[in-house]
Amino acid sequence: MTDEAIARVLTTIVRRVNGTDPAVVTPEQFRGDARLYEDLDVDSLAMVELAEDLEDRFGVSVEEDDLRVLRTFGALTEYVESIVQ
Repeated sequence: MTDEAIARVLTTIVRRVNGTDPAVVTPEQFRGDARLYEDLDVDSLAMVELAEDLEDRFGVSVEEDDLRVLRTFGALTEYVESIVQ
């Protein structure tokens, strides 16, 4: 799976777990330096749901401790790339 494809999947997952309306948060806002908590409105419960979605989608184990240190969409994308490939 390409980096771009992973970013698209993550965009969809983040929108789902935080209930974001695609008309409100545009694809351009899902840039590498977008902060998960502040810019994309992902809270701790959404991060747990995100981990579950990643496990279902990619068939990998996601450690919650790993997710706690991820602060940006770019860091999340890099993390997923590292565990998927």
